[in-house]
Amino acid sequence: MPRPELTELARTAARLGPANIARVLVYRGLKKAGRFRHRLPVAAIREPARFAANGGSEPLQVTGSAAIIAAADALLEGRLDYFGSLGVDSGSPPDWFHDPFAHDDFPDRSSHWSQYSDSGSRGDIKVIWEPSRFGWCPLLVQAALASGNTRYIETASAWLVDWQAKNPANAGPNWMCGQETSIRLLHVLLADALLRKHAAVRSPLDDFVTAHCRRIAATTSYAIAQDNNHSISEAAALFAGGDWLARNSRDDGV
Repeated sequence: MPRPELTELARTAARLGPANIARVLVYRGLKKAGRFRHRLPVAAIREPARFAANGGSEPLQVTGSAAIIAAADALLEGRLDYFGSLGVDSGSPPDWFHDPFAHDDFPDRSSHWSQYSDSGSRGDIKVIWEPSRFGWCPLLVQAALASGNTRYIETASAWLVDWQAKNPANAGPNWMCGQETSIRLLHVLLADALLRKHAAVRSPLDDFVTAHCRRIAATTSYAIAQDNNHSISEAAALFAGGDWLARNSRDDGV
């Protein structure tokens, strides 16, 4: 009688097919060999991304602005919605390595992302990742545009700067996954697009966008191998990030 886990493994292998299995094996081999540590070294982002508060702008007529502002006020008070519905007192800015449900902290915050296990052994890593998806970022910008109050942009900028100080490029669990990196990048670019459209603000995002694009690009083959939405979200982030750099970067060599 075959063991259930072996049966499930065989089903997964059959669904993925030999090409995707080969991609996964290559990815794991490169991780073990230290290829990603060499290609993407841990480094502080040279010029931390931040948003500028532009005072004096007239509030926009935003649909659902009362709900947007209420949600943003909760963020200012240090309450963050996890997975869209589970409100948690997380602090302002949040602790980027704390699991509020298990009341536990991720112990290793400085290793290269490729040195962590894909399977993990400490609860659900998605709980750690959730604040670093940056869903709060465009929400705070929307609240600023809807109210004309710059404190929301100031908070978004403070959280963004704090995250970069505690999550150097390629270091820690929040750089482990290409899709998570993509979601974070897309949220920051959305917030920047809203500001540029309505407040004529230039945000220094060059180094942040470049670091994220390089991280995502390094494992696109593995994203394809998973045969799910990873390849879609990562392709979208690379397209958006590349387009942003082509239009806004000060350095032609990025």
